[in-house]
Amino acid sequence: MNIQTIELNNSQYIILPKAEFDVLLGKHETNADITAAAAVRERINAGEETIPADVINRLILSEENPVKVFRKWRGMTAADLAHRVGISLSYLSDIETGKKDGSLRVMKTIAVAMKVDLDLLV
Repeated sequence: MNIQTIELNNSQYIILPKAEFDVLLGKHETNADITAAAAVRERINAGEETIPADVINRLILSEENPVKVFRKWRGMTAADLAHRVGISLSYLSDIETGKKDGSLRVMKTIAVAMKVDLDLLV
């Protein structure tokens, strides 16, 4: 950082270029921001899936169960998912309504069936 210190009336003042001041205030992107954004763009261009904002909003802003949110996003019915996972429809319904916690094995299988990270479901 290119700064200069000035002593005036028993106080120290710092002078720095406006562009560097703006970075400190968060008004401009830093090289690290640009590098991080480029890396994300590269992963997306390589085919990495992104989750739409409306799905993220449903997960964060509502109290909907993540299994149900991702199932609907994937265009699956509850019966489809239950069949793929090898569990009963009522058990899946209990997971989606929060009446039951799915076992780790079941939640892993649900994550694989919906092609999402397990961390997003639990």
